[in-house]
Amino acid sequence: RDRADIAVAFGSGDWSPYRATRLFPEQVTPVCTPAFRNAHPDMSAADLRSLPLLHVQATYPERWLDWNGWFAKHGLNAPPEDEGMTFNSYALVIHAALSHQGVALGWVPLVDELVATGQLVRLAEPPVTTERGYFLVYPAARPEAPAAPAFRRWLFAACGCSANAAAY
Repeated sequence: RDRADIAVAFGSGDWSPYRATRLFPEQVTPVCTPAFRNAHPDMSAADLRSLPLLHVQATYPERWLDWNGWFAKHGLNAPPEDEGMTFNSYALVIHAALSHQGVALGWVPLVDELVATGQLVRLAEPPVTTERGYFLVYPAARPEAPAAPAFRRWLFAACGCSANAAAY
């Protein structure tokens, strides 16, 4: 619908009639502050059910992995959502986690810098990977903007998509 030359979008990768190239998959792992982890030494997947969980407001149909899906991938039932805190944006979820309010689902690479600087710690490895991901999306039916190939190569290289970068 938009007249954008190129976009980064999150989803299944099906944006017909646009072309979509995967940058990286959806990878999710629980995160919290080191102080919160130290106050709650038991942090197995089952143990997380008894801790305050931080939720992003649900979407229907589901657009991203939520706690129900994360626990299901570990063969567990999630606690009722009303036992945690729900926020209407992911930024607020991460802010609550940084304020020692509980455990958030952290999307790689969205939380990578916070983990690298020690503000947050990952509680489970490896991350849960879904079929969704981040994609570079661009119209196939109209002429490409002159700067689009250079931007695409730069973005693929920045995301570590060397095979994609070489193709453009």
